[in-house]
Amino acid sequence: MTDLHDNLPDKLPDYLYRPDDYSIFHRVEINGESVYIHEMNIERGYKEHGYAYKTLIACDFKPCTKKDFKSLKEKKEEYYAWLSWTTRNDGHGGHKGGTIEEYRNRRIYTPVIIKPTKNHEL
Repeated sequence: MTDLHDNLPDKLPDYLYRPDDYSIFHRVEINGESVYIHEMNIERGYKEHGYAYKTLIACDFKPCTKKDFKSLKEKKEEYYAWLSWTTRNDGHGGHKGGTIEEYRNRRIYTPVIIKPTKNHEL
């Protein structure tokens, strides 16, 4: 059986992100151990439980830096907008669904603004 601390990098990254939804996990010290906590829990002050580096890396989490935060936030917003779009009602009690590519290529409705003329007021 291998030790959980085998093959750890010399310096653990300060941040990891989850490629599925671009959530960021921050490295903190709890009881002398480095663990990673979801950004939402950091914001709320919940720092009682975290995940080990090896656990998150085994789940395909990737290292990131503060410089990546803006890009990751934009991707996260797009992901959740797509997720909401896929669950739109199909009119028959189900959901329409759709791939992320379909979401990105969808025809965006742009309202036409009608300006009143001298002879016709709205």
